[in-house]
Amino acid sequence: MDDDQGPPGGSKKRVKPTVGIRGPAAAAGPPACRMRSDGRYENSAASHDLVAMGEGGGSGVEEEVLEAEVGAVITCSEEMEVRISQMFEKIDHFTQQVADMLEEGKTMFKNLSAEFEERLIAIHREQIDKWEEEIRELRLLDASNEAARALLQKAQYHLLQNVQMET
Repeated sequence: MDDDQGPPGGSKKRVKPTVGIRGPAAAAGPPACRMRSDGRYENSAASHDLVAMGEGGGSGVEEEVLEAEVGAVITCSEEMEVRISQMFEKIDHFTQQVADMLEEGKTMFKNLSAEFEERLIAIHREQIDKWEEEIRELRLLDASNEAARALLQKAQYHLLQNVQMET
């Protein structure tokens, strides 16, 4: 039972039928599908039980509110109840598909992320290795150039000395 405010001038208890039509209970018994005034469907057997509860000893105000609310519902056939139940099953199935796809997507992105990270690290390592090899080659070339320069400088010095001795 919910406590809701009633019309101005006081409050009263309202009985709101909230039983859904899902599950095996929806298929059992007489046609039990009712649409409430707010557009939602409910089980009329539960509404009938609530009416009986209201008649059993509730105040006249509670009964009026309950009758007004139950009177605002529209009954439907078993076929409609089955179709609505099938729609709920479709909703549940679609929701499960979306959840599965999201989970697969998360897994796929985690795997792709790991592969991307590994590949990016491998590319980085390859480039670093390439540059380190170039640095080694440049150092060898520089050492070779320094040795050649030193040799040429020595040769120049000896030539200059020989020219000075001859003069």
